[in-house]
Amino acid sequence: MKKLKTIEEKVKAVLTAHEEARDDDMKLYLYVCSNCQPKVGTMPFERVMKEYRLLGIPPFESIRRTRQKLQADCPELAGNLRVRQLRATQEQIYREYAGVPIERQE
Repeated sequence: MKKLKTIEEKVKAVLTAHEEARDDDMKLYLYVCSNCQPKVGTMPFERVMKEYRLLGIPPFESIRRTRQKLQADCPELAGNLRVRQLRATQEQIYREYAGVPIERQE
C-alpha cells in the first residue's frame, strides 16, 4: 500500500505541474519516469522497458490507474473535455468487449 501512495504522490505532482500530462498518458509516464530516474529520457527505449524495476520506474498500468483515480477524486486535475469524452467512450467500448455490465446513473 505504501508503494501505491508513493506512486500517487508522484502522479499528482506531475498532473499538477504539467497540464499536458492530464490528456496524454504517454507524456504522464515520461514525466513520472523522469522524476524516478532523471536520465531515463536519454536511455534506449529497450533498456528502459527491460530494466524498469532496476531503474525504480513504476509499471505503466499503475501510473494510468493512479491517474484515473486522481482525476475522479480531483476534477481540477482532469483532462480537457474532448479527452474526457474520448476516455468515457473508450471505457464503454471496452466494457462491452469484456462483458462488464455498464452502470447506469439515475
